[in-house]
Amino acid sequence: NPRLCVPEDLGHAAAVASATCWKLPAWAWRQYRVPYLVLAVAHLATAFAFLGGRAAGTSAAAYGLPLDDAWIHLVYSRSFAHFEGLAYNPGVQECGATSPLWVLLQTPLYWLAPLWGGEVTYGVKVLGVVLGWLGSVAAFRLIARLTGLTAAAWGAALLLAVDPSLAFARVSGMEVALAVAVPLWFAWSVADGRLLGAVRVVGKAIPI
Repeated sequence: NPRLCVPEDLGHAAAVASATCWKLPAWAWRQYRVPYLVLAVAHLATAFAFLGGRAAGTSAAAYGLPLDDAWIHLVYSRSFAHFEGLAYNPGVQECGATSPLWVLLQTPLYWLAPLWGGEVTYGVKVLGVVLGWLGSVAAFRLIARLTGLTAAAWGAALLLAVDPSLAFARVSGMEVALAVAVPLWFAWSVADGRLLGAVRVVGKAIPI
């Protein structure tokens, strides 16, 4: 795997020869392309099952968000996108969002929304599905690493993909998929001996 080396003594370039090294994340696409693709299909299938729902008699599931907290996050994301800081009301800096990291991840969607017609919620749902897929990938690699059992890895990863509650959460506009993916990636990093990767994941997780 690729490695990143950091000198033990940062004050002496000659110390590079005895540097401490950490393995960088290895996706191993060729080795795991089948699980990655199958998990992607599973996540897309469960997402469309909810997005195509017509229980309310409308197509609101495809473009709406069912929980008020999801809209609150988007208000803060819109403020960030307009370079107004963390504000719910214009000019008033405060934080009523339960997940600042989720707010930041959604911010670019306001810049990209014109590409698909200006509806930010479509991007929010895609982001949730992508994060859900990343969580399943991490679960697959983690369980495979810990147990050496491919069947166990498939079971854990597919359970995350097809669980109805998680599938709903991924397209609800809430930060659930993010909260699932981050600890799984941290655990995978630790299990795989990637100290630097684990530290990076923890750093990103602090504002969840």
